[in-house]
Amino acid sequence: MRLKEWDEYSFVHSFDVFVLGTIFARYLGLTDIETLARGYLFHDIGKVCIPQKILNLKRKLSEDEFDIIKTHTTKGYELLIENGEEEIAYFARDHHERFAGQGYPNQLCADDMSEGVQLLQIIDVYSAMTSKRVYHSGYAATDALAVIYRDRHLYNEKFMHKFVECLGIYPVNSVVQLSDNRSAQVELVYDLFPTLPKVKLLDEQKSMILPLNYSVKIVKMIDYRTNSFEEIFNLFIEQLIRCDENKLRIYFNKLIDHLHPKEIVLKIFLPAFRILRLLTKEIQTDMTKYRNSINILKKLLEEQLNVLYMDYQHEQTTILVVETSLRENFFIKLVQSILYIDKIVPFFINPDDDQRITQLMEHCDVNVAYFIEDELPVGKRVRPMREGTFLFYSLVDIEELLISLVGMSMKRFSFEEKMQERLFSSLKA
Repeated sequence: MRLKEWDEYSFVHSFDVFVLGTIFARYLGLTDIETLARGYLFHDIGKVCIPQKILNLKRKLSEDEFDIIKTHTTKGYELLIENGEEEIAYFARDHHERFAGQGYPNQLCADDMSEGVQLLQIIDVYSAMTSKRVYHSGYAATDALAVIYRDRHLYNEKFMHKFVECLGIYPVNSVVQLSDNRSAQVELVYDLFPTLPKVKLLDEQKSMILPLNYSVKIVKMIDYRTNSFEEIFNLFIEQLIRCDENKLRIYFNKLIDHLHPKEIVLKIFLPAFRILRLLTKEIQTDMTKYRNSINILKKLLEEQLNVLYMDYQHEQTTILVVETSLRENFFIKLVQSILYIDKIVPFFINPDDDQRITQLMEHCDVNVAYFIEDELPVGKRVRPMREGTFLFYSLVDIEELLISLVGMSMKRFSFEEKMQERLFSSLKA
């Protein structure tokens, strides 16, 4: 009961994995079910060694926090060994290992992991994704399976197929064999009747809903045709252009899954804006629709900003001198989000009082203040001050700088360095 007292979610998740894993192990015909069941029940016991403030965070973990979370595998192993549970301790240690050495803590390969562990890895991820939490309503079963299939190279694919058959719920895009020997692809899964999806018959290229009397049913999965990140992104853009916020959010949530916060900016927000901008220039898109699309993007960005501001541990500060009326601009919000991700808190101040700005620079121990204005007079770029330097940018400068980051690796580039590089390269030109 120690885990329940420390972290109720981990306790409930462990029990869920215990039930699902035991049922699935029996379905596969594995031996020594009792040992497997005990291993599944105690696979997350190492969470009792993780600080509660990290376990209860309501956002994606920072790299340092994730490093701490990862220690629950080895700590759980040690805890079980100390308590005479050598027979099942390896389940705690190895349940986050993945094929081809892409897991932790020991980067094991398939041959180094027992079948019982390979089964646990699938059940553990499925349970975590479908569980409800304070900040996460939980994936539908079909969506969770689709995400697992997207990363199929990390798991025992034979077990994945068998798990789907065991559940009787087939994700959208599954290629399946029907009981009448026809092949079909699952097109739509209904929440109330997930075992009776709408399918497209591959030979006849027509759709049908599987009948309620199960006279035709799915007998096994043949393949899974996953949507790539690019395909989901295109569906996201399609709904963004249509200003359909509800459908757009479905694709947005799929896109951000497993992405680092900086990748969310570089791979979603910036490319989406660039596409919208190209549409207005090349196709003369309705400006009202364009503004509505930008407002939806800004709303999504502000939600990400709120999480970053509340929960990220910041190590530095910087000063942005921006008129109050400009601070709601989409590009200013993007700058703000990238700075937060770089663990930098931006202090905003109005540009009407040089003395207050220099005092703030001295207080924050910085030697640069970044002025961002709607338009800049010719030649207004750099102003040396006794306390440091004022650097000046127009909104167009910021827009072009941000667009230039599209496709860039997220590997810890400094956004402040990029701002300074751009300004001084423009002075040389």
